Amino acid sequence: MESITADDCVFRLKRGKSVLVVAIVVDDILMVGNDESLRQEYFEFMRKIFQVSDDGDLNFYLGVHYKRVGDDIIANQTGYLERVLNRFGMANCKPALSPMPQGFTLDPD
Repeated sequence: MESITADDCVFRLKRGKSVLVVAIVVDDILMVGNDESLRQEYFEFMRKIFQVSDDGDLNFYLGVHYKRVGDDIIANQTGYLERVLNRFGMANCKPALSPMPQGFTLDPD
C-alpha cells in the first residue's frame, strides 16, 4: 500500500488490474475499489489490528451525504448548509440562483 503524494491520509493498493483506495481521517475510514475481494481482504487485515465495522454502502462521510443513483453517486452538504444558514440567521432568506443581480457591475472607484 502506498501513500498518495497529494494527501498523506489517502493510500492506494494496486494488485494487477485491481485497485483499492483507502482514505483515513481520525477514526473514519473509507475504502473504495474495483475488486470486492481485495476490499474484503484489506478489511479483514484492518479488523485484526483495529476495531472496525463495515457499514455497507457509503451514505455519509466527513459531513457529506452520498446517494447512488444508477451508475452515478450524488454528493450533497444540505445539512451543513442548513446549519450555517441557521447559525447566521439566514434560514428564511429568499433563495437566489446568484448572490448578485444579473448585470451587476463593480465600480473601480
